[in-house]
Amino acid sequence: MTLRSRFTLFTVFWLIFILILYNIFVYFFVIRVTTRGELALMTNKTDLVLDSIRQKNMRGLDDPKLLIDLYNANEMMRIVTADGLVVNQIGDRELLTLPATATPSMMSETRQLNGQRIIYLTVPLFEQSRFIGTIEAARRLTVLDSYLQILVGALSVTSIGAVVFAIFGTLWFTSRLTGPIGQMVQTMREIDRSGKL
Repeated sequence: MTLRSRFTLFTVFWLIFILILYNIFVYFFVIRVTTRGELALMTNKTDLVLDSIRQKNMRGLDDPKLLIDLYNANEMMRIVTADGLVVNQIGDRELLTLPATATPSMMSETRQLNGQRIIYLTVPLFEQSRFIGTIEAARRLTVLDSYLQILVGALSVTSIGAVVFAIFGTLWFTSRLTGPIGQMVQTMREIDRSGKL
């Protein structure tokens, strides 16, 4: 293998390695930032429900008006009492199939539901330090996931372009670099041959 080929392979290998690491970092960074944004949106909605309940002295949990103003497509909100009874709910039918849970601690996570990612949030309700129920909220991340598919496509195309550019650029650079070296080697061979005659 010639010096030129070795240099080209070495350069392209490291570029591909760096691009893969960079793309993985960008992908997971975007997922993290956008998921945080979705979680913040759901947290704000549950905080509004919690404020409304507190203004009514923790009464009216079953009032339909409590959740209806905050409903958005691809979302679900419900109120579950401490004994696990759903007293108020609104939302996407598929999201409403999630099992209702009454938990005295706040929890947020990303789950899978029928092959789709959703963000799930629970906020406990307390009345004078007594646990009385939970506000549950869930939101589909389908729009976010479609943007992530576009991101993956864009990163793939730009990475392929960068690799092709690197191959041709490295070949051009090594030809410019190794050209004078090759001439020196040729001249030394001629000098060596002429010295033997």
